[in-house]
Amino acid sequence: MRAVRITVYSTTWCPHCTRARNWLRANGIAHTELDVEASAAARRERDRINPRGGVPTVDIDGEVLTGFGEANWSRAIARATQRRLEQRPR
Repeated sequence: MRAVRITVYSTTWCPHCTRARNWLRANGIAHTELDVEASAAARRERDRINPRGGVPTVDIDGEVLTGFGEANWSRAIARATQRRLEQRPR
């Protein structure tokens, strides 16, 4: 089974991004982090999925959340995991 895909669009200076980054690492959650100030491509993709902008923006297997909240992110990861389990061939 493939792992849940998590992409975090962030900046280096954002305190909410730092909290999100630390939470993901502390919980051993695999993710990709893209700095929207260092990469024009990352900024364009963040703006495509979140036209209002802002960081952190996270894409959890196609579910986009803005801002950071442990409970919200945990529930989104759980939903994505459940969807993948339901799609597994038997």
